[in-house]
Amino acid sequence: MIRVFRHYLPASLLVLGAVELFILCAAMYVAVTLRFWGLSVDEIMLLATIQSVGPVYPIYPKALTFTLVMAIVMVAMGLYQRSSPRESWQYARLVASFIFGFAVVTIVFYAIPSLFLGRGVFGLTFVIAFSGILLARLLYNQFTGHRGMKRRVLVLGAGTLSPQPFEATLQRCASAVEHVLQ
Repeated sequence: MIRVFRHYLPASLLVLGAVELFILCAAMYVAVTLRFWGLSVDEIMLLATIQSVGPVYPIYPKALTFTLVMAIVMVAMGLYQRSSPRESWQYARLVASFIFGFAVVTIVFYAIPSLFLGRGVFGLTFVIAFSGILLARLLYNQFTGHRGMKRRVLVLGAGTLSPQPFEATLQRCASAVEHVLQ
């Protein structure tokens, strides 16, 4: 557990966040490479001028903007909360965050024309990012055994009678809470 802003976060969740940030940033580079595969830099610049898209290079401001906006949307949608009672909600939140993120990134890219790359790259970026993050989440849940997103409750007491008042609560929340009785 690592303490960040007076909250204890599991290291595995922080690693997941870092991996997802890398996937979001790399998705833009992969999308540009796939979209302009086989074209020279001069041909790409000519194509961008003809389509009035704006300069394609440098990519890093566009990739950083996409990454930051999507990361903020994912945090706002609760993808990094440990209290999700069911695993399926995690994936529903992921889909909802990408739908909402698509709208927000579209507004940002059209509001700041120098960041816009074109609809093809934009669509490829979202498909690649969603696929990569979905795969990362599936692997995370597989490796952590679904324990990474559960809250932990510690009941301290002496003897077998101490956890009795909490038995009903612990049984009702068994899927969302990992309890440790001592």
